[in-house]
Amino acid sequence: MFDFISIKKSYSILKITFGILTLFSCYTIHAQRFSLDFAGGYSYGIARQSAVSGNYSNTVDLETQTETYAPISFSSGWIGRLGITALLNDQLFLTAVGRYRTIGEKELVTYSDYYSNGSYNETEKQSLSLQNSNLEVQLGLGLRRNIGSRLNLSMSAGPSFGVYSSMQIFYKDEYYWNVPSGGNGSKQEQTTASKPYFQIGAYTDISLSTKISKRIEIFGNAAMRLQVFSPKSSEITSFKDNGVELIDMFSVNETQALYYSEISTYPNNGLPTEPYKARREWSPASSLEFVLGLRYSMGKEPKLATPSADKKGIYFSLIGGYGLGLGGETQFSSDVSNYRSNQYSYGSGLNFGLMAGYNFAKGISFELGTSYNKSIYEYQSHGFYYSHEKYKDEASMFRVQTGLKIEGSGKRLNPFVQGGLSLGIGSKITNRLEYLGSGSTYISEIEYTGGMSFGGYGGLGLSLKLSNSISLVGQATGFVQSWAPKHSKITKRDSNGVDQLPNYSLMQLETDYVNENTQTSNDPAPDPNKPDKEVKTSTPWSSVVFSFGIRISLGK
Repeated sequence: MFDFISIKKSYSILKITFGILTLFSCYTIHAQRFSLDFAGGYSYGIARQSAVSGNYSNTVDLETQTETYAPISFSSGWIGRLGITALLNDQLFLTAVGRYRTIGEKELVTYSDYYSNGSYNETEKQSLSLQNSNLEVQLGLGLRRNIGSRLNLSMSAGPSFGVYSSMQIFYKDEYYWNVPSGGNGSKQEQTTASKPYFQIGAYTDISLSTKISKRIEIFGNAAMRLQVFSPKSSEITSFKDNGVELIDMFSVNETQALYYSEISTYPNNGLPTEPYKARREWSPASSLEFVLGLRYSMGKEPKLATPSADKKGIYFSLIGGYGLGLGGETQFSSDVSNYRSNQYSYGSGLNFGLMAGYNFAKGISFELGTSYNKSIYEYQSHGFYYSHEKYKDEASMFRVQTGLKIEGSGKRLNPFVQGGLSLGIGSKITNRLEYLGSGSTYISEIEYTGGMSFGGYGGLGLSLKLSNSISLVGQATGFVQSWAPKHSKITKRDSNGVDQLPNYSLMQLETDYVNENTQTSNDPAPDPNKPDKEVKTSTPWSSVVFSFGIRISLGK
């Protein structure tokens, strides 16, 4: 069952949504043609957050432990869309879309444990599942082209905002034990509801449409969405033990929490009648979205720009800029008096790229190129007894990009929309820790390498033609990406200025990361001359990159 919002709240939210769409229509009333879109489809979560599921068994003569890489997503689910499109001329349009997405109860992580000593046994199983729904508005700028007598290609991009979001997390812990004289057991269930949370992001989409009548079109749409969310509050709404509700036994401080970006080092969280104060955490909710729908158009129908052979040719774009991390995870830092929550993504930092494109029709291009991302992230933490920890992460990734671009056909200044796939290679993260304690120092560096990353990119831009072959370009590009390294190596470990690396074996210095790791008590002793094995985890690399550059065209 879904935890739908009340009728009163639904009515208020719909008024806000349609108010935004109406305001959008007022500002584009001079448009030549309006369209209403009705669509539905599925959203598939990408750039996921890491999780590990485990199974543990301990019998008289054998212990077994299995851990599995189980990345989770908060953005998969069925969606419904209602949109308004204002066609401003033969190619340029503005769009506003309201979308509702919901996730049914879905198990994310499972932990199970079995123990037996011959005379009795114990069984425990923990599971985590969620229900999630959100209402969102996205605003964008787009371009469209006629690629046949009845087929149109269009792309759009822009920001998106969460109007209402809710989440319920279900935690179950089942514990049973049996002895020869009889059995006993318990089953605890807990439900936690997150109140409306903050959600912001961006999107890029590509659509194909065909007319079935003068005013009605069928269209298919694929979108890449770069999203991040953070709850404002949460509440444990149910706690059952063997089916008996016990929530009334807990205080407000134990069942409710409010989240802040910064809190005092020693908050007064002991008052039973006040919600607990916690540090805000951010979670990625990026996704790929596929929908099918109908479009009903009103007003004058301009003649769409058609392919033109005289615009074919090859071009090269050299761009550079800076990326702002988005859709990452949360790192906590502190000083003497405060704790802070910092959202970070290794996709932030300097970005440089070289793209080659082939303009095979008027304003429609296929692009292939590469970009390089370099980021440095530093934070610190003060602990007890005057300890001080300084962290510095350096990260780099080469991206191979391929996709489509649609550009306006004006004389000098033209908007363009682009989007496609991104393959991350040669990725590397170096973690450095400096610990300064009472009379002691400790320095450690670890390098993470190996493995590829699959993601997507898309965004908006403007080009300014200086001559027939040279143009200046500026663009905002969103990347949705995460990366799970395959190998790590400790490259530095000093204690009070003394190198400690010679004291470690290869197994202690290096680690290989795998999808699943199973160990038993009957396994032979690990070889100290081989790397250790652990279950891999994902690191966040999503970002919005603002860049400028030059384009050189070799075509006619």
